[in-house]
Amino acid sequence: MADSPDGNTPERDDDLFRSLVDRAAVGLFIIDPETGQILDANDRVCEWLGYAKEEVRDMTIFDCQTTFSRPPEWQTFVRRVRDEGGVEIENEIRTDTGSTLPVEGSISVASVDGTEYVVAIPRRVADRDG
Repeated sequence: MADSPDGNTPERDDDLFRSLVDRAAVGLFIIDPETGQILDANDRVCEWLGYAKEEVRDMTIFDCQTTFSRPPEWQTFVRRVRDEGGVEIENEIRTDTGSTLPVEGSISVASVDGTEYVVAIPRRVADRDG
C-alpha cells in the first residue's frame, strides 16, 4: 500500500488516530442510533466505567447512564439530535460499582458510508470544576 504524503501508511494513520483518541482527556462513545448498542469507546470511558473495552462494547447505553432507560426514549432523543444538528446534555454514567459520575457533553449523529452513528463526547463535571 502506498504511503501518504507524510510518509505514513493508512494503517499507521489509523493506529495513530486510535492512540490519540484513547489518550484524550474526554470520553468518546460511538453508539448505534437505533438500538443504543455501544459500538466503541475510548480508554477514558472504560476507565470511568471500570470495565475493559471489550466489556463496554458488549453494553448498551441503557447499561451505563441514567437518562435513557428504554429504546423509545433513546430513539426520541436521537431524532432531536438529528433535528438540532447536535446537542449538549448533562447526564450521569454508572460505574461497575454502581456509583455514578456526573458528566456533560456533546452528542451528534454522523453518517459514514451511509451508516449513521451517534457520537457522544462526555466530560466529567468534576474535571471541569477542578
